[in-house]
Amino acid sequence: MAVAPLRRGLPLDEPRERPPSPREAARWITTHPDRRNLHIKDRLPRLLDH
Repeated sequence: MAVAPLRRGLPLDEPRERPPSPREAARWITTHPDRRNLHIKDRLPRLLDH
């Protein structure tokens, strides 16, 4: 079943991002904005909107 979509040439599902743990989310929120890396700067607004 896992290989059948490959044989038919169907697009594969894009891997989903793992949701942050509560500890990670708290660290993202409490980290000073100047010290956040680009990954966090991208994901934090989506987390807060959700």
